[in-house]
Amino acid sequence: MPHSYEETLHHEADLVEGQRYAAIQQLVNGLQRQLRNALQRAQACFELVELGISDADERRQMMANVGRALTDLYQTYDQVQAYASPISLTFTLVDLEQFCQTVFDELTGALKDCDASLKFADCGCCIEASLDPIQMRIVLRHLLDNAIASSGPKAAVEIGCCDGMLSDRAAIELVIRDHGTGFDSAVAGQLFEPFVTTKQRGLGLGLAACRRIVAAHGGEIHARNHPEGGAEVRIILPK
Repeated sequence: MPHSYEETLHHEADLVEGQRYAAIQQLVNGLQRQLRNALQRAQACFELVELGISDADERRQMMANVGRALTDLYQTYDQVQAYASPISLTFTLVDLEQFCQTVFDELTGALKDCDASLKFADCGCCIEASLDPIQMRIVLRHLLDNAIASSGPKAAVEIGCCDGMLSDRAAIELVIRDHGTGFDSAVAGQLFEPFVTTKQRGLGLGLAACRRIVAAHGGEIHARNHPEGGAEVRIILPK
C-alpha cells in the first residue's frame, strides 16, 4: 500500500535523525581514545602542579578554575559518549505514578533550597507501563529537572497519565507540565535535535537523549507551550 503524506514525512525525518546520530557516533568513536588520553594527561599534570601550591598562594584560585574547566570537559565528553552509545533495554512493569514520585523525590532531595511539589492529575485508575526503569529514569530526571528549574523552587509540577493511542495501537500517555515561561520560540521547532539549547551551560543533548530513549521503547515524545502557560511534554508509550 502507498504511504500517506504524513507517513512519508515521518519516514524522512527518521532517516535524517538516523544519519545525524550515525555522524555523531562516528565522531565520538574517532575522538574517544585521543580525547580521553589528552584529558587524563592534563588531569595528571594539574594534580602535580596543585601539590606544589599552598592554600595561601594567590595562584590557588587560578588552579581551582583550571580544575573546574577540566571537570567540565570530562562531563562534556561523557555526555556526548553516552548519547552516542547504543541503548539496551530490560522491560519491567511499573506503576507510573509511584515511579514518577520516586524519581521526583530523588531529584529534589539532591537540590538545595528546593521546595517544589509534584501534583498528579486524577485519572481514576492505576496506570502501569512496561518500560526500562534505568533508561526511563534518565528521561524523567531530565524532564522534571527542567520543569523545576522553569517553575521555581516552590512551584508545583503537574503529571497526568492516561490511556491513549499510538498510531493504531493502545498506548499510555504521560504528560509533564510546569508553570514557567514556556519554550523559547526561537528553538520551539528544534527542541529534540542534538546540540540545540538556550542555556548558558550544557550541550543541548538532554531532550535529544530523551527522544532516543523513548523511541527505543517504541514510543514518541512531544513538547509544546501549554495554552494556559508553562511548558508541557507528552510521552506516549505502547502497551
